[in-house]
Amino acid sequence: MQVKLAAKEQEASEKGRIPIANVKLAGWGDQGMDAARYRINSPAVVAQTIDGEAVVINLNTGCYYGFNPSASAVWDRLGQGLSAGEIVAAIAGSAGAPGAPTTAGRLPPEEIEAAVARLIGRLLEDELIAERGGAPADPAKGTRPLPAFEEPALTKYSDMQDLLLLDPIHEVTDSGWPVKKPK
Repeated sequence: MQVKLAAKEQEASEKGRIPIANVKLAGWGDQGMDAARYRINSPAVVAQTIDGEAVVINLNTGCYYGFNPSASAVWDRLGQGLSAGEIVAAIAGSAGAPGAPTTAGRLPPEEIEAAVARLIGRLLEDELIAERGGAPADPAKGTRPLPAFEEPALTKYSDMQDLLLLDPIHEVTDSGWPVKKPK
């Protein structure tokens, strides 16, 4: 993934802060991540969130991923069609809600933006998500509560790659699977 920054943001990038509104992904035109919406790259990618942590499998590569709670929260919201900007706003705004974790309130919004931008870049690089068009999503629809914010992290595993790619269901013919032997 190639990231291009506007010249006036060079100083912010040198400090490791990349405002989402100024992040441009190569090949995506002039649309910044702030306005871009994403979808889970299904049917090649399947996922399940268990106890706040997502497990994601890319059936095309045979790799699977474990997400920490913050990455899982971002993943869930990307799957619902929220833009990166809407996700950052939800994380930054969650610190003031009654009973909400306060970790995000201690981080500057630029750090939250940069962390979410890095995660989205990694998800795009590993082809776990893809850009989608369409109207903005309803941010409150079906979202789990946000965990205390930490750097979103995912761990990539390839130890079962051969088994996942060997799955015989990938070798389906027009007659279906399994196919009975002719008599």
